[in-house]
Amino acid sequence: MTDYNGTANGQRAQVPEAMQTLAAYLQRSLDNTASIVMMRHTASVYTVYLGDPEGLREDLKQVGTIEISLANEMLESTSSGANQILIGG
Repeated sequence: MTDYNGTANGQRAQVPEAMQTLAAYLQRSLDNTASIVMMRHTASVYTVYLGDPEGLREDLKQVGTIEISLANEMLESTSSGANQILIGG
């Protein structure tokens, strides 16, 4: 956990690295009007793509990798549907 964010009562709370990483990829997806797609090709990392998950795999643009532990933390911290997480104010 490396960044801090204000809480409702004005105290500073640490923002988990997984949420910071997710926020960065979400910003890229918004900037590119594309979906984030994570695929696990090896035992240690997920490959992150931007594009249409219903389209051809060849049309996805690879934009990075995420260690499995970080990706699992992202998945455990979110759910299907709307998620509201304030990161960086």
